[in-house]
Amino acid sequence: MSTSLLYHAFGITEGYKYQVTYYEKGTVVFKIIPTKPYRCPCSNSRAVIKRGTRLRRLMTVPIGNKTCFIELKVQRLAYQACEKLRFISPCFAPRHCSYTHEFKRLVLSLSSSMTIKALAGHLNTGLDLVKDIQKNTSKSDIVYSL
Repeated sequence: MSTSLLYHAFGITEGYKYQVTYYEKGTVVFKIIPTKPYRCPCSNSRAVIKRGTRLRRLMTVPIGNKTCFIELKVQRLAYQACEKLRFISPCFAPRHCSYTHEFKRLVLSLSSSMTIKALAGHLNTGLDLVKDIQKNTSKSDIVYSL
């Protein structure tokens, strides 16, 4: 699988490289790794110290009837310039969420024509996730279908 499929299908921008795909309990998991060097967001300095990782699994748009996830190790960095310690947040997912921006767009576009229960069943997810996406969306995020 190429990295361009990650970009065009799942909205994962450059800076990540495809590593492996595996199948787990009826789901498809795409494992990716970051490729860009880490920099301080305040000073743009490369003076950072790696302080461990955390595995993050994000729900993304399904392929057919298969639920798909993006899995990556999120690096925790200590920035020497601003003396802060934080996890790097991937640009293709909302901060502190278990789904990608593409999944959010899919939920919002299908919300106009499906009930919450039907939408959750179609996407093999819980009602609470669909409700949270709808509730935490501003009017500028809503996707209108023709």
